[in-house]
Amino acid sequence: MVASLPIGVFTYDKIMGPGQAIPCTVTVYPLEVTRLRDRFPERSQRQRKWFTPERAAAKVAEPGLCDILKAFSAPQPPPGGQGSAAGAAVKTAPS
Repeated sequence: MVASLPIGVFTYDKIMGPGQAIPCTVTVYPLEVTRLRDRFPERSQRQRKWFTPERAAAKVAEPGLCDILKAFSAPQPPPGGQGSAAGAAVKTAPS
């Protein structure tokens, strides 16, 4: 489930080619993940990895997103491991 309130906003320039940049504003919403699919549209282009918000902040290049991730505190599952957990994910292109 996606939260109704954002946890932050950041801006960056999306590089589209030599000398081509598009200014973008990104609104970040936390979401609760209860299941994952093995097949998804970008599966041949992306590798899915899960990180804590702190570790994700160290992996991203955009300073604004880094700040949002550092400030994010994901809800923890109840004791005993019952229920679902929320966290932060970073999708990275294969290197």
